[in-house]
Formats: sequence, C-alpha cells, structure tokens
Amino acid sequence: METDDRIVNVLPVHFSNNLAPNLQLHQFPLLNRSLEVPPSAATSGKRIRARLKPTARRLEVHVPVDHRPEVWNAEKSKELGAGRSEDDKEKNQISGGKGKEGEVPRLSEVRYRSEEVPHVGTYLLGMVHNGELLVYSVRAKLIIHTQARYICIPSMRLINYGQP
Repeated sequence: METDDRIVNVLPVHFSNNLAPNLQLHQFPLLNRSLEVPPSAATSGKRIRARLKPTARRLEVHVPVDHRPEVWNAEKSKELGAGRSEDDKEKNQISGGKGKEGEVPRLSEVRYRSEEVPHVGTYLLGMVHNGELLVYSVRAKLIIHTQARYICIPSMRLINYGQP
C-alpha cells in the first residue's frame, strides 16, 4: 500500500439478491464518443430510443446519425437505407413508414442490439448509498454491438443475382 493512500472512511457492506432476477450489465462498444444524440439530429428533434424484449432477453438501442455534410455521404445513406429497409422486410420489422410513396429510404439511425455473454464467475454491482456499500448480484451480462446486416444486403444482391 502506498504511504499517501490513507483510509478515509470505513463503510458497512450489505449484500442482497433481491434485484438478481432483474439486474443486467450492458457493455457498449463506444470507442470514440459518448452515447449521445449528434447535434444535427438534436436540432431536428431526434432522440435516442430503446426497446426491451424481456422474453428474448434483448435490448435494442436506436441512435440517430449525424447528417452534417462534412461527416455524412448522402448517396451512401440512400444505399444503406435501401438495404436496411430490405433487411427489415425480411425480419418482418417494417417501421411505421414516415417516407413518401416511391421515396428512396435513407439511413437515419444506427441500431445496437444486445447479445448475452456467458458468465465466468459472479458479477456484482456496488453502490454507496447513505454511507453504506450496497452490493447486488448481476443476473446477466450483455454486450451491445452494431446491428449492421443491412451493409451486406447490396453485395448479397450482387452475389445472388442470376443464381437458381
């Protein structure tokens, strides 16, 4: 122990399993920015949305994209939007359809989806509240990754073109 690292407080510890069936640990792969709405999307009133599917044990997070011309390619947006639309049709996840008839869909959000990761050992969550350390057991550990199958849709169309 370092000499300048002194104990400043001693806390009582309380362990509980009462949150165990509901407490989950979610890991986001955010490498270069925080999980927030880009300024261009915020000015147009867009926000982060999430859907929880308890039976499938899945969390989906939808984050609006940054449409500023210096960081966004409008043509690529249309190509990826068409792929996303086709992927949604295959998965029977057709959205409410805000677009006009005959309009090419644009990619408007990045979708993240959780996958459960097997536990190795026990995960605990600690929280200091009213001068006590409360420790809870975590039921599930999930990693959230970008759901980007729609990127492959245009190339899959080219590969499968003319195949029996």
